[in-house]
Amino acid sequence: MMGLFRSTRMPEAQRAPAARARPPAEIDGGDFIGRDLSGHDFANTTVRNANFDHSTLDGANLMLANFVGCTFNGASLSKAVLRRATFDNCQFNRAKVDGVDAREASFVSSATISYAETGNRQPKLDTPGTAFDDAVFSGSNFAGASLVRAVLNDVKALKVNFRDARLEGAVFDRCEIAGSNFMGAKLQGADFSLCPGARGVLPESALAMVAFHKVIDQATLDRHVEEHERWLASNGQEGRRLVLSVMDLTRKAVRGRDLSGADLRSCRLDEARLHDTRLIAADLRGASLKGTLFRGCDLRGAKLDAKAILKIRLDDSRL
Repeated sequence: MMGLFRSTRMPEAQRAPAARARPPAEIDGGDFIGRDLSGHDFANTTVRNANFDHSTLDGANLMLANFVGCTFNGASLSKAVLRRATFDNCQFNRAKVDGVDAREASFVSSATISYAETGNRQPKLDTPGTAFDDAVFSGSNFAGASLVRAVLNDVKALKVNFRDARLEGAVFDRCEIAGSNFMGAKLQGADFSLCPGARGVLPESALAMVAFHKVIDQATLDRHVEEHERWLASNGQEGRRLVLSVMDLTRKAVRGRDLSGADLRSCRLDEARLHDTRLIAADLRGASLKGTLFRGCDLRGAKLDAKAILKIRLDDSRL
């Protein structure tokens, strides 16, 4: 299979005549796990269902290439040229994609839905995009690239150029993005939950259209509270402590429960309603409490920001 690729490293004069021939327009399948493909030229080539896991593609030329259903998990693509390449249903978990030129590249995840299943109506595609868990992007250029609904978990993306990139619905969970450029990027519905310093990096115009808090539904919240109460009743032997930092609990209701010692730091509790609830020694530092109602609650020892106390409603509650 190695003969299918051409290297950009060897000087032209030293290559045998056969080495100068272009690779086939399409490559279907192939197992390249752990292979050293540094400097190889995949430009303008379509590669389908190939496995590049843990391979080395440093400095490779992938310009205008089309990769479909390929995996690059644990692969190294340092300083590779991905310009205007397309990656359809590909995986990059734990990949090293630092210093790459990915201008106008497209990372997409396709989905097929039968019109019969939707009553012949236009189906709504809401599938996750390309996954980049634990990947390294630092120093890369993704200007104008498409990363719609991409999922980036624990990604190091320091000093990355995302200028004019399409990032609608993308998820940046626990990512390092210091020094990155998001000017002109399309960020509608993007999620920067648990992304330290995101507010200071993103353009001011984007702050109103991105999410900084994970939304949690009432049923899930109730289950977490039950686990917390088991944790309290068993002195930590059963259940689990309630830790919901940076969660969106807007307008949620809690009645007659014990949240003592819960970690609710930096949560959004705007207009939430808490009735007859114990919050002894609960941590609410950094929480947004606009119009939050505490009725008949016990907040002794709770950690609250001084400014937040001025915004909450305390009806027959103890501080």
